[in-house]
Amino acid sequence: MKNCYLIYLLLLMASLLTPSLANAEQSEEQTSWFFQPRLTTGMMHYEFEYAFTAPGATETNKLQFDDYIPYIGGGAMLAYDRCFADTYFKLSATGKDGGGTKKPDKESVFNKPSHEFDRKDYAITLGCKVTQNLSFFAGYKMGETDIQTVSTKNRPYDRYDEKQTRNANFESDGLFLGAAYSYPIGKGQFGVKLAATKLGAEYIQVNATIQNNRAVGDGPKTTDVDEWFLLGNTIGWTAGVNWTAPLSQHFSYRISLDYYDYDFDIDSAYVIEKEKADFFNILGGGVNYDLKETMYNLQLQFLYQF
Repeated sequence: MKNCYLIYLLLLMASLLTPSLANAEQSEEQTSWFFQPRLTTGMMHYEFEYAFTAPGATETNKLQFDDYIPYIGGGAMLAYDRCFADTYFKLSATGKDGGGTKKPDKESVFNKPSHEFDRKDYAITLGCKVTQNLSFFAGYKMGETDIQTVSTKNRPYDRYDEKQTRNANFESDGLFLGAAYSYPIGKGQFGVKLAATKLGAEYIQVNATIQNNRAVGDGPKTTDVDEWFLLGNTIGWTAGVNWTAPLSQHFSYRISLDYYDYDFDIDSAYVIEKEKADFFNILGGGVNYDLKETMYNLQLQFLYQF
């Protein structure tokens, strides 16, 4: 999948750069190169939901969390005449959600699941200005979320503890196509953008139960280990606004707010039970799957133009 996306992107790069290279003999007054690296910091609200409901079930098995987490990143843009190539990366801190104790029943005390997660994003963009204010762009993006979920069950009366863990990895990647419009206000520029994204996704979740019967005293035992695999796709949307203004002749800053919304359709789903060495498909049969990802990014960038 990723190799196909990169081939499409290389073809797009060739098509965009051909007009510029053909005009390379024009005078320097008409065309010019420039290079603009940047540093990024910001705050992200990240929300993730994976759920499935079996036929006839009254409850949904759900993994859901969200948090506000800071991130850092960087990137660079190389431009010639009206065309440009851009790349960036973003790395988040660790987000946390959940924890605490539910109301105990007669047999045990169930703790709420606690979630820890972090996010990484990468992108390559190619584009051209068609007017002084309007530009179109296309590119390739990839995102990855690592998730760890822990829930515990304690029975103090018989000295029995049980811990359930879910270690998951969610990856999505694909092509995007969009447009951006900027309008000068004083010394700065106000901009808006909208893009459609075609993403493929892979979700892998490893479940394990760790039992510790302290009355017996033989130590913790790991049981019920299985892996869940889901493959999906979506056409999602990205929208954003930004403000850019100079700080000096070469330095400038940009403040932006971006919104991402992806709701994936599940193409295939299957489970591997390691203890039984069993593999079976769990897609179909009336099972309803839901896989969603939503992000808000508020960020500050510092740019330097050579």
